[in-house]
Amino acid sequence: MSFFSELGLAEPILRALETKGYADPTPIQQQAIPALMQGRDLLGIAQTGTGKTAAFSLPSLHRLAANPQPRKPASCRSSSNAMGSCPVELGIGRSGSCRISRIPYGVRVS
Repeated sequence: MSFFSELGLAEPILRALETKGYADPTPIQQQAIPALMQGRDLLGIAQTGTGKTAAFSLPSLHRLAANPQPRKPASCRSSSNAMGSCPVELGIGRSGSCRISRIPYGVRVS
């Protein structure tokens, strides 16, 4: 797979990626996105700067787009959640990366 459009992501996500100049998924994205789109669990290891954040967050955003449900107050169990783990010094960059592609859905990134 050489283009994000071949990975089955929702059209608003593809438009957000195109707007930011991303056309070709990296190797970690090529392997991770299809598995996550199928609902499989995944542990991915790749060097810094290879697109791991997008590899994990794009399928999550796709699932949120496919089944939007209002969040119930004070209940994390009734809403869709995703958690990413990284060293503190990388946290700011990760949340920024997620904000790029969440725009079409109004998803909150903390």
